[in-house]
Amino acid sequence: MKMTLKISILFTGLFLCNFLFSQQFQITGKIVDEKNHPIEFAEILLLNQDSVAVKSELSNAAGIFSIRTANSNYILQVKHLKDIIYSRNVNLESNINLGNIKAGNVKEIKEVVIQGKKKLIERKVDRLIFNVENSIISQGVNGIEVLQNTPKIDLSRGGIQLIGKSSVGIMVNGRLLNLTGADMENYIKSMRSDNIARIEVITNPPAKYDAEGNSGLINIVLKKNANLGWKGNTSLSYTQRSYAGIAPSANLYYTGKKLSVAFSLSGNAEAKSPTSGREIEFSSTYRKSSEQKKENYTGVNSNMNINYSINEKNDIGLIYNGSFIKNDQKGNIMNYFMSKPLNQLDSLQHSPYKNVTKYNYHSLSTYYDLKLDTLGKKMSVYFNYLGKNNRSDRDFSTTTSSSLNNAALYGSKADYSIYSGNADFTLPYEFADIEAGVKYTSITNNSDISYFNVINGASIFNPSKSNEFNYKENIFALYFSATKEIAEKWEVQIGLRYENASTRGYSKTLNQTQHNKFDNFFPSVFVTYTPNKNNSFSIAYSKRIDRPGFYEVNPFRIYTDFYSYDSGNPNLIPSYTHNIELSYLYKNNLSVTLYGSRLAQGKDYITTVSDNSNATISQPMNFYNQNTLGLDISYTYKPYKWFNSYNSLSGYYNDSKSYMEQLTIPSFSGYGAFVSTKNTFTLNDKKTSFLVLNFFQNLPTKEGFVKSFNRASLDLGLRLMFLDKSLQVNALISDIFAQNRNKNTEYYPTYNYFSTIYNDMRSFNLSISYSFGNKKIKTTNKKIENLEQSRL
Repeated sequence: MKMTLKISILFTGLFLCNFLFSQQFQITGKIVDEKNHPIEFAEILLLNQDSVAVKSELSNAAGIFSIRTANSNYILQVKHLKDIIYSRNVNLESNINLGNIKAGNVKEIKEVVIQGKKKLIERKVDRLIFNVENSIISQGVNGIEVLQNTPKIDLSRGGIQLIGKSSVGIMVNGRLLNLTGADMENYIKSMRSDNIARIEVITNPPAKYDAEGNSGLINIVLKKNANLGWKGNTSLSYTQRSYAGIAPSANLYYTGKKLSVAFSLSGNAEAKSPTSGREIEFSSTYRKSSEQKKENYTGVNSNMNINYSINEKNDIGLIYNGSFIKNDQKGNIMNYFMSKPLNQLDSLQHSPYKNVTKYNYHSLSTYYDLKLDTLGKKMSVYFNYLGKNNRSDRDFSTTTSSSLNNAALYGSKADYSIYSGNADFTLPYEFADIEAGVKYTSITNNSDISYFNVINGASIFNPSKSNEFNYKENIFALYFSATKEIAEKWEVQIGLRYENASTRGYSKTLNQTQHNKFDNFFPSVFVTYTPNKNNSFSIAYSKRIDRPGFYEVNPFRIYTDFYSYDSGNPNLIPSYTHNIELSYLYKNNLSVTLYGSRLAQGKDYITTVSDNSNATISQPMNFYNQNTLGLDISYTYKPYKWFNSYNSLSGYYNDSKSYMEQLTIPSFSGYGAFVSTKNTFTLNDKKTSFLVLNFFQNLPTKEGFVKSFNRASLDLGLRLMFLDKSLQVNALISDIFAQNRNKNTEYYPTYNYFSTIYNDMRSFNLSISYSFGNKKIKTTNKKIENLEQSRL
């Protein structure tokens, strides 16, 4: 009853708010033929800039029509007997009388499309749009390289991130991908820029999207074309790091009058040699460890996307994603224990290990889309299943300087199942464009670890270091948003999302159960002011939630050696972030964003080390609040036709305060900055040869209770196109001087913890891709929203 009352208040309040937006203007006119005779029952359509009909009327017996709607830019079309006989752009800022509209010769005018050249960068009410079609440097490349050239996106850490955000969701045509990590990157690499129309960067996601994570969204919008037929592309990449690797891929598309099919298959086989180290400094002792290993990674990824149009109003579809991954690791950890002030060696530990991890990932989604009318109203219903199972076996031993030898092995497994269903409604009305929907998600995770001590070659089960853990989570969500042009050059979007979540974690080994229930409202507001074509201002606010990952609430101990382990924390609770942004865009070249955020109940890993014990324990905890103020500036510089330079600067200030001072220092604050430049030189008039020079530098930063040191990377590449740009060859040297290293220091009351990781980032990559078939056909790549996969 209590929840029902909240929902009723939510929807009633939002509907009342939208009726406040009521500024309307009127378009009138008269449809006549070539002899000025009136045309009765001609259909007059107003289409928005995405070519979606938002208003429709019929002419009367005198050929006269009248349409009242909100001020905006429209395409006005006149249809007669299903043929488009007239089309023009209309900028509705006041009442307009078009007078006599003389229809063209129906035999000659089958369809008229009026479309000016789009801007390279556009600012909408809730997102920044990068029009890939108008970017020279983004032609003839794969999807990852397109993202590298997109404003506000950072790929320097080896993953996909938004500058100033802790995580990001990737969408294709408005649907979130059910992929993470290497699977995500391999799938996006299989896309070609020829099929991408634009990239939408959503730093403050509106109410339609899950409130999970202090994250932004990247929406990859594919081109649409009604041409029928087959097309495809195939590619092969060779990468040389410390070891060599290859990554083949193939994509095939078919578009018929009713049936569309897209299929992709990719593989990856590579080896890396990451290195890491850590130092722990006490007042009288000093510890140092180093780790070297070789990783062999092999994987196969597949995607099938089928869409069938029953008729003009009804579409059904099925999407499948699957991955089969194996990761072999073989390494050695050396631990040195020393006395200060001379750093004299007291003891030494030598810990070789082998680790094999395998997992299978499958997601299956079905959808049904229904167009409710010709004005753009539609309903979409989705049902999703996601399953993933992990299997890991680790064999390690430790030998100390006193000749004490220990050996152990353990196996872990985790099975995840996620079921979800949702219904979304898009309802354009005269008073506002409405979006509303409902979603339900059920998550289960059953996992266990079996730990064995190896004594004289015999494996003896150790129950104190083994565990069985079961986790369940249910989330019910409702959302509502409205977008309205409230005045000339002003656009507003307001939204509210409600989520009810319940979790249950049960440790069978400890006979311990942890229950949590959460009810939360997540508001969002976006306002855009566009005084002219050269200037655009916007302000945005949203509230987000960051729920613990499934492994973070699991009390398992993952041992790296006999004395060091990572452990989950079943007492973790979600963190909440309030985000606000103020943005300015000038002439589609200069973008300035001032942002602030308030993080409550922030969580991170705390490393616990005792001066008189060898144990090193790392565990996630909620322990701090943080305020952040930041500034992002980007500028596209194009002094010559053959030279294009995209430059960005980001800086921020963080102030973090701990409420667990017995474990951490009470406060930590500092600055951070990131600069990058991406430059493309066109080497010939045919625009088939390009030189690429990129550089970034991450200056020393402080975030949370961690200080990060300088990182940098210089990349140099060459891009060549042949056979009418069907054959493309790319060569790239990344991180030429091997400067892209993560170095961090964590500060605690009685010691400091320093760590460094180099993930074998310096590499040479040579890729060859070939496109074939009808390049103009429409591709089918609809994706289903399922953000829970990011927590696996």
